[in-house]
Amino acid sequence: MDSCLRGNDGILRVRDSSVRQLDACTDKSVVCRSISYPSRLMAQPIDYAYPPGPPGETTFTAQDDLARLLETLHTSGTLRAANGLVAQFQDIASIALKGLDSPEGRNGLANALILAKLLGQLDADGLDRLIGAVSDGMEAAGERLASTEDAPSTIAVLSKLRQPDVRRGLDAALTLLGTVGAQLNASPDGANS
Repeated sequence: MDSCLRGNDGILRVRDSSVRQLDACTDKSVVCRSISYPSRLMAQPIDYAYPPGPPGETTFTAQDDLARLLETLHTSGTLRAANGLVAQFQDIASIALKGLDSPEGRNGLANALILAKLLGQLDADGLDRLIGAVSDGMEAAGERLASTEDAPSTIAVLSKLRQPDVRRGLDAALTLLGTVGAQLNASPDGANS
């Protein structure tokens, strides 16, 4: 069994530097118990070195950090843009509110809220698969369109219906079209519930 020591500061120091095994002391003595973890680690510590302090000092004070932040914001132009935004806030807010006070503005805001609600309801993994499939399909279709070969015959196109992936895609597309058609046929009262 590997041994470990707890320092006066309460920090555990392990004599074995193996990453796959964590040794935890049961008390302030050298008696330890080993806890094994899987070989695959999920996270690694980030090495971050604080920037050096001003000449003659070892650390920054809060005032030094604030001065550096202001200087960085000034040199990047962010401070000037933020200052201009705050100075013209009433004019900018007035223009934005006038835009929202029109029928187009209200419809645009309502549509944005509906899209946000829809995005919140979508399964992220399913959406990722769908977008990947559409992207791959568009790439394959683009290659076929760029091809200099003659157009395939009607029989060749219909023979693709024997492929399970083509039938699966057609089924998904027809299901989507059927659902859209049903929603378009529904009464307006139940359409936005």
